Amino acid sequence: MLEIESQILKKVNEIKNNLKNGGHFQEEKKKFYKVVSEIKVNGIKSDEILNLIQEIRTTLVNDWRSKQHSIISGIILWIGLISLGSCIIYFRDIPIIPSNIIWSVILSTFFLFLGWFFINLGVHNLGHYIAGRFVGIKYKAWVTFNFFGQWALIIDYKSYLKATFNQRQVVHISGPFCTLITPWIIYFATWHPFMIGIAIYMIVASIPLILKKGWDYGRIFRERQLKKKYRKIHPPT
Repeated sequence: MLEIESQILKKVNEIKNNLKNGGHFQEEKKKFYKVVSEIKVNGIKSDEILNLIQEIRTTLVNDWRSKQHSIISGIILWIGLISLGSCIIYFRDIPIIPSNIIWSVILSTFFLFLGWFFINLGVHNLGHYIAGRFVGIKYKAWVTFNFFGQWALIIDYKSYLKATFNQRQVVHISGPFCTLITPWIIYFATWHPFMIGIAIYMIVASIPLILKKGWDYGRIFRERQLKKKYRKIHPPT
């Protein structure tokens, strides 16, 4: 194990120095994630190595998304969106045009959709955060992507690598699980058939991502594969 740690430490220091001295960023990024896989497969928990990994990961993330927001502001945002969506759903049947039943049904359905939409914006990342805190994985910040509602959490990579394969899988699956379960919860709270359509749509829309192993689903599959390799090196006693 000491020899493996020594080899990994050498690779990590090489990546760090290359990034510091203007090495090809994408090439070093590929090397970095390859080393991360080696760390997971070999079960490396050395603070020296993981601190360096954390430092390199911070450099990569800062280049990817230099504008970051505090995790507290993210929690407030996501809870606020879920609360707003819940209020819209709760008050959706307040009559706006009481003399027109058709318009009342249309507006009620629209507000139901709007409520689900706001809840859906907040529940995915909040699910990741809660699951992470539950298994001991921390978060440093959150960032925005290219359009409203597309957010990502910046994970504390040292706590992430110190976690077990199962714990990391729990974190990765928590977001999609919350996204897929939300319309069903709303359905059983409102008994509105429209939400069944939303629930089925969300499942169907997830199938291509699952097949392509994209986003969170890809991370889940990768952890599963790496766990198998880890078991070959460290068979259960």
